[in-house]
Amino acid sequence: MAVTSSGQVTINNIVTEFGGTAPHQMSEYYRNGSNVPGNNTNVPTSGEIKLSNFYGAVNEIIYTVGSGNTANLVVGSGIFGANWTASVPKKVIIPSGSNVVASSGYALQIDSGASGTLTIINNGAVYAYGGSYGAGGSGAAASAAGACSNGSSAGNGGHAIAVNLANVVITNNGTIAGGGGGGGGGGGGGKSSYNVFFSFGGWVAGGSGGNGGNGAGWGQSQSNGSSGSAGGSYGISGGSGGSGGNGGTWGSSGSGGSSGSNGSQTNGCSGGNGASAGKAVHNIGSGSWTVTNNGTIYGTY
Repeated sequence: MAVTSSGQVTINNIVTEFGGTAPHQMSEYYRNGSNVPGNNTNVPTSGEIKLSNFYGAVNEIIYTVGSGNTANLVVGSGIFGANWTASVPKKVIIPSGSNVVASSGYALQIDSGASGTLTIINNGAVYAYGGSYGAGGSGAAASAAGACSNGSSAGNGGHAIAVNLANVVITNNGTIAGGGGGGGGGGGGGKSSYNVFFSFGGWVAGGSGGNGGNGAGWGQSQSNGSSGSAGGSYGISGGSGGSGGNGGTWGSSGSGGSSGSNGSQTNGCSGGNGASAGKAVHNIGSGSWTVTNNGTIYGTY
């Protein structure tokens, strides 16, 4: 709680806010000393110091995220400077209407090396990126050596908040969303064979697999996979391509693509794997945290 911003200020008000060692002297309370952090710019670092210098002074350093969209916010010395390693409480506030976002990496990353406590208060939104779709496999070509290919695996959804610091306190009054995983591509269809006039033989191509869908993420909507195409036909049909898997919604995994159908000569190929969802809060080293959720969270934490 800050020192009063008007009226009488006493030494006891300052001691209550900043502590210190009795018997107390004003020289204990120079800014950037052992008790008063650098956010209190009205407090001098040396020379004359008055009780009135402490109007509104607070033993906490607060960083407020700007309005609109902030990409890949790193909470560390870049925003707190030398106070990152100072033993004073630190707080990051994401206001209502502000979004911390990522199209790659982490939307909000908390670095290691801080002293004092760190609190994150989210009244806005933190959005991770969504996983990319897996491409559909090709159908077996109408040739002696023609072979189908498997669908591609999809990309994982991103993590919203990455923590490399112990004992972080997160209060969510808004939205924290891990990205959805992408859907795997469908497998290509197998080829078929046919005979004409009992002696002439040929092949019928398999169909290509459908692409998977994207996972939900910042700037990217969740989408479902597309159907595979039908195989060629020459009295007998080649195998159809498999359908692509659906992308995951916020904080959910994508589904795998289906296998292509068998042709009369070769089997269809496998669908690609669906991908994992990103987490709402993720440990990238020595991170630990507590979460109080009064809003909406997609993904594990």
